[in-house]
Amino acid sequence: MPPNRSLPSAGLGTFMGVYLPCTLTILGVILFLRLGWVVGNLGLAETLILVTLANSITFVTGLSIASIATNMQVRGGGSYYMISRSLGIEPGAAVGLPLFFAQALGIAFYTVGFAEALSTWLPEWSIPQLGSLTLLVLLAIALVSAEVATKTQLAVFTMILISLLAIVLGGPPEGGFAAVDAPPPVTFWVAFAVFFPAVTGIEAGVALSGDLKDSRASLPKGTLLAILTGYAVYMLVPVLLVIWVPLEVLRADPLVLNQLVPAAWLIGLGLWGAALSSALNSLLAAPRTLQALARDRVAFGFLGKGTEKDDTPRRATLLSFALALIGIWAGDLNQIAEILSMFFLTTYGLLNFAAGAEALMDNPSWRPSFKVKWWISMSGAVACFGVMFLLNPWATFAALAIGQGILIWMYKRRLNRRWDDIRLGFFQFLARAVLYRIRDAKPDIRSWRPNLLVFAGAINKRWYLVKLGEALAARRGLMTVAAILPEGQDAPDRRRALRASLKSYLDRREVPALVEVQSSGHPIKGARHLTRYYGMGLLKPNTLLLGQSREEENRLEFGKLVLEVFGEKKNLILAEEEVVDEEDRVYQNRIDLWWGGKRRNEGFMLAIAYMMQQSDTWKDFQIRLLTIVDSEEEAEATEARLVQLLADARVNGEPKALVRQPGEQSFDLILRNSRFSKATFLGLRPPEPDEEAEEYSQYLFGLQRKLPPSPMTCLVLVAQDLPFIELFE
Repeated sequence: MPPNRSLPSAGLGTFMGVYLPCTLTILGVILFLRLGWVVGNLGLAETLILVTLANSITFVTGLSIASIATNMQVRGGGSYYMISRSLGIEPGAAVGLPLFFAQALGIAFYTVGFAEALSTWLPEWSIPQLGSLTLLVLLAIALVSAEVATKTQLAVFTMILISLLAIVLGGPPEGGFAAVDAPPPVTFWVAFAVFFPAVTGIEAGVALSGDLKDSRASLPKGTLLAILTGYAVYMLVPVLLVIWVPLEVLRADPLVLNQLVPAAWLIGLGLWGAALSSALNSLLAAPRTLQALARDRVAFGFLGKGTEKDDTPRRATLLSFALALIGIWAGDLNQIAEILSMFFLTTYGLLNFAAGAEALMDNPSWRPSFKVKWWISMSGAVACFGVMFLLNPWATFAALAIGQGILIWMYKRRLNRRWDDIRLGFFQFLARAVLYRIRDAKPDIRSWRPNLLVFAGAINKRWYLVKLGEALAARRGLMTVAAILPEGQDAPDRRRALRASLKSYLDRREVPALVEVQSSGHPIKGARHLTRYYGMGLLKPNTLLLGQSREEENRLEFGKLVLEVFGEKKNLILAEEEVVDEEDRVYQNRIDLWWGGKRRNEGFMLAIAYMMQQSDTWKDFQIRLLTIVDSEEEAEATEARLVQLLADARVNGEPKALVRQPGEQSFDLILRNSRFSKATFLGLRPPEPDEEAEEYSQYLFGLQRKLPPSPMTCLVLVAQDLPFIELFE
């Protein structure tokens, strides 16, 4: 079922749907069974610091929740829904699945807390047995509906208020406390891990978002008010405990509150009510998170089905019950609490990050009525992840690894998102910042990298150009594949269709590239237009890659294109692939660079060959530096220079100086030595300042006729005013 479909809800308001379930979960098992233990281990000062730190994280998270909730209609799924609609379905799933298991484990946590208290009255029953029986009763209530379940909590709230009043009006027993054999104190962060689930009660209200009448109004008010209520109680009770009870007694007796009131049943009333209500709230929250995951096709679809009356997720509730039952029989209260802390801190961290990112980017769609500064939410995210590492670094790494594994799995599933998220806006925000940062920067040789404009024409016929461009740009540069659409076929729909077709063709072959389509009456004129105008600032292409033209009718226009490229200070690679029968020739895995003494061409060609050698296609190929000299003495000196150049450049290659015999043509030497190499590169001379296109095109076409037959022959012309040879010095 699509998540944006209008579904029936319980129509809960702020008090019943958010404040009450949040407050009852906050004032729960930890308050009655573990707060005294925390005080006994840390003392008053550190306890108050701990409570303040934990509530600060939750309060900032509450602010972030309020900001997100007032910018969207939060439907079922609570935290998962907000994260997935902000950061995307994949990050949402990476948090949502662990969050569901944490909520299911939370059911076990609160149920075990209730069973631990009840076991003092029924010692013949084990804690897992009491917990299992309690869970069955809660299941029956949860299966009815959220509205029925929440109505039972008014009575529970009254019970907790009575217990709190009894504590405030209580005091130490008349005879004092008997001596106890207390265990040694634990560290601050161990106590923090046990305490933190007390302040995660805000999940109870967030998870019921789909059952709220107006989530935009109810979530901020109810969540923040519940946090403040819990903070006041958790700051008051430790002060009373320190005044009335010795620290070693607090450390040793988890039920010490029973001795501070006239009748133990007054504490039992609040403890039982708090534990049961917290467990019930978790049993309502976990299925609704799973239901939202199922409706987004992250989990099995049948788990997303709800009742027709109020969309109660009964199937998801049964699965949550089963997982909670396993948790009841698998661990004790402290162990479950530590695991819960890690999962909830991860969720809160991403909620804060989502709100902070939205506020930082300030997209027009971000218009919350409850505004929070971006740095406040981001500080909450940093605090969450920082505390996770302080609690347990190894558990943190495990939690991150699980999240990363789910993220990769989700991306591989290629789920079709049916809503917009902030990812595109995030990249646009970064691009804007970078563009303004580098707008006045000048290119330098140290940071140079190829930005290719590839004119592939009919891409399936000149695929070798794209593959060469991919080898050069892989992991270090950019590549744009350009196509020229003839006039008469340049309707907007046609341009969009061709652009989509090219992108699909590249994506299927897993070639990362941008795509640009230009309309023109002549392909070469269109290429000249793109050469002049495509791109901006330092992101303009610095190198053009196109096929060689041997058509006589295009000679003049091709010459104009080369002059245009050179005038725009862009480098040029003219590549030609010869279709040969591989069985007739045994080619060597070599990349031949023919150097004619032009240092700029030399450095650029060596850079090209080196980048090719780093790609998967050309990684096993050997680079050969070849040059032509007129004597043996010159050959020896030249080879020594090339050997030193390769050594200084830390490039594996073979230098070779070939002696030209009297009357022998240079191209005869090139043909004889490179005919069996897989790629051959030669330098083009730069145009003279006043040289006409006709004159340069004659030189270019005359050179092409002399080129050696090779699987790939490339002519290189360097126009950028950069000393490329310094890349290798």
